[in-house]
Amino acid sequence: AVLRITKIKEDGSSVILKVEGRIMSEGVDVLKLECLKWLDQNGKVQLECSAVSYIDERGVEMLKSMARNNVRIVRCQAFIHDLLNLARRKP
Repeated sequence: AVLRITKIKEDGSSVILKVEGRIMSEGVDVLKLECLKWLDQNGKVQLECSAVSYIDERGVEMLKSMARNNVRIVRCQAFIHDLLNLARRKP
């Protein structure tokens, strides 16, 4: 499955983007640019990741860096939560 990013809500101060599919290779850059674009316009971004089926190492690193930059990852599956938490514990 390819990566799909859909804006599901925008209220001027934040936006919610639904992310579906696999976050890997070139999709990582697409998602990052989309986050940066909305951060620039709204200041806060929520990534709704309930329909994400796979994230590679680049995707994990990108999500971690976005999470430090006013992007909240919400409604993610347990394996994503674990990947992000495990990755955060590394020095």
